[in-house]
Amino acid sequence: MNFCSTYLELGRLSRSTMRSPSFVLLFAVCAVWGGGVSSRGGGGAMAYDDETLFSSVPMIMAHDAASGYLGGGLINAWTKTQSAGMREQLDCGARVFDARPELDEDKGLVWHHGDVTVDYEFSQSVEDIMSWTAAHPTELVYMDIWDCVGEGCMDAATTALTSAGVPIMDSCADLDGLTLGGLKAMAQTAGSGLLIASTADCANSNYDSTLACSGYQGRGAEEKDDEAAATLRGGVERCYEAAGRVSATATASSLSSTQLGVLVECAEALRASINATTLESAGFYNCYDGSDTVEYPLGRMMAYLDGVSSVGPAADGAPAQHQALWEETVASVVLGTLARSSLVKDENWSKLNSLVTAAVQEGRWKHINWLEVNDVCDGGEGLLAALKAM
Repeated sequence: MNFCSTYLELGRLSRSTMRSPSFVLLFAVCAVWGGGVSSRGGGGAMAYDDETLFSSVPMIMAHDAASGYLGGGLINAWTKTQSAGMREQLDCGARVFDARPELDEDKGLVWHHGDVTVDYEFSQSVEDIMSWTAAHPTELVYMDIWDCVGEGCMDAATTALTSAGVPIMDSCADLDGLTLGGLKAMAQTAGSGLLIASTADCANSNYDSTLACSGYQGRGAEEKDDEAAATLRGGVERCYEAAGRVSATATASSLSSTQLGVLVECAEALRASINATTLESAGFYNCYDGSDTVEYPLGRMMAYLDGVSSVGPAADGAPAQHQALWEETVASVVLGTLARSSLVKDENWSKLNSLVTAAVQEGRWKHINWLEVNDVCDGGEGLLAALKAM
């Protein structure tokens, strides 16, 4: 076992640890090294039966699932990661929900993404999910409940789940050695199929905030440093300043809804003076299919997924998130708005879900656990079929 395997497999790493600069740097080295990291996933097709460890079962995780209830609007364009609600996401192939409740003083127990409240009742979401599991009694659904905002939020979520008859896993120790069959036994509901909620925040998030669809690479800036390109770069910088002198690489979720609104409105105003050619000549890249710059973000995404897969399942049974999705930075919000994109469109226009499906079908990754995606309803059914065929 080399130093990457030793470090990455030492028990459960929390989401906060995964986001630390030192971990991101080490993970990048391991991802590039790739073959030097030991994979404990075996040397062939992965079983999808009840004897398989849950930490080795490939499932689709819907990123920020409740954001699918949001409507339109400029702010929601960079908050909404799903194009439909939770029940519809299940139809599309999701089996794990990235579930982030909020206990609002006026609205009660609802949802959120960052600073944006999702005005849809938690209890109604649970009812929606249970109606689906009742109609699909052999399909296991897992709600990963974390980032519960508001005083008493987790207590309120636990009460709502208990009232609905949803089994709750509240200790990460329960995952150690847990098989798919064992989890199914825990997830039995009274007439509503297989559903379980975890409130213990056990997953290894493998979060890398740099994997945005759009950003500044410097590509082409020297070759065509004309007035239009210089004006665009200056305009983008002014948007960062208008939002409170925020860093281009800061995560959009770290902004207040007011800051996010200012950022988007600034980019909207700037759009009239630019075009797609100017964007690329000014040194900016994007992930969109057919773009001259797509190889840069897509290459980084695939290297990241290679690195996560190569680590293999955690020794303590903690689930691992393989985040096959475009993150949102301050820069990607501005540049995406200039391109008339959004979080959902970033996925659609890049065809990322389809590219990941093709990679799964080709056997690129030996180990996959929670494959986390944006807009699961863009090709999720095909992705689920590919995962089940591993």
